[in-house]
Amino acid sequence: MDDPAAAEITSPASTIGEFSWPVEIEVGTDDWQRTKTFPFPHLQLTAPPNPDDLSTEECRLLFHICTLSKRLELTQSARFTTWAHKMPDFVTLATRHDYAMQSLVALSATHLASTCKSAALDQIAIAHRGNAFRSLSEAVGALVQENSDAVLAASAQLCWQSPGWQAWAALMQGIKSLHATLQGWKAQSRFPEFLGDNFYELGIIPAYRSEVPGHEGLALLEGSILSLERAMTFAADNEEQVRSLRQLLDFVQNLRISPPGPNPQDQFKVLHPLRAWIVWLPISFLDVTDRNLQTMTTLAHFYAVTLAVQLHLPSPGPAYYPKMRMEAIESLAGEINDLKQTVDPEGIDNAIELMRFPCEIAAHFRDRLQTAEQVHGTRDVRAGGTMSMTDSLTLAATIDFEGST
Repeated sequence: MDDPAAAEITSPASTIGEFSWPVEIEVGTDDWQRTKTFPFPHLQLTAPPNPDDLSTEECRLLFHICTLSKRLELTQSARFTTWAHKMPDFVTLATRHDYAMQSLVALSATHLASTCKSAALDQIAIAHRGNAFRSLSEAVGALVQENSDAVLAASAQLCWQSPGWQAWAALMQGIKSLHATLQGWKAQSRFPEFLGDNFYELGIIPAYRSEVPGHEGLALLEGSILSLERAMTFAADNEEQVRSLRQLLDFVQNLRISPPGPNPQDQFKVLHPLRAWIVWLPISFLDVTDRNLQTMTTLAHFYAVTLAVQLHLPSPGPAYYPKMRMEAIESLAGEINDLKQTVDPEGIDNAIELMRFPCEIAAHFRDRLQTAEQVHGTRDVRAGGTMSMTDSLTLAATIDFEGST
């Protein structure tokens, strides 16, 4: 899929290796450093970061990811992402804890590297992840409620950008070892949904990821293909949406033809592209300010199809907050039905019909999730046999670094 910000990266300025910083990042950062005025008032921070406390590189990377969040806020789309609606908390914690800052700017560098196809930025991201792993390990050794949200935020961000199965699995094992402690602070956490969804992914509450019967898994893929084809027809006059839907359709068709084996590492590799699609959905079709029917049905299909694929491949792996996607589908369906009751726009009946598959997937997922919670509960789960968070961070950092050399 084309990256959401790729078309928005313009002419080059100063250069790192073969990478040239986009002019808008360089100019915006220079102005921030000169005036000391944080250029993102939409985050409504009581204590914004001081550029004098950061390197120029860190300022530029922070500027980049805050710019993305601003665009999502302007289009009223932040609520449909895994991260943008949490940016005020992420930046607040980053100003207080170095590991939270390092993981956040590493996430920004990872995204920018993918849009610019820059090996130099890949190395910058690896360096910041290494810094985050080291300082996060120290924080975990002195874990208290006051720094638990920063630990959770940094851990989540590192999981989103983990380059491979081994590093991801090591990090997840470490987070799993902290499960009982973090759950005890969930009621006061800034990120209660991170705790819930992360631990479904860890296999602590595994029932919704239990293997579906072969015919049911095939039906999920066949239903995805049929609905995507209809969605492409509905979005025919929006070239970017059609192109993105086509890429997702190709992915599902290839998965049906050549499914991975039961090995979790193989399934992780197959599902890896879903991360970019979920975390960095194109801003242009996240724009729901005008409640455009094509935009809303396209977004619902991305969330529904990625849920269907992950239900079809049951091995533990990064699903990137499936409950958020389930709830987004339900919210989008509600908004479309509201339009039917009020303005009754052209194409509303087709949109409602198109939403049947996403709503069926959301309902299917909710049923499995409720069953999982009834069977396993969400409290008093023993971590048993997992490596410590400190050891897992050391291992993840080593794998990340060795994978880059």
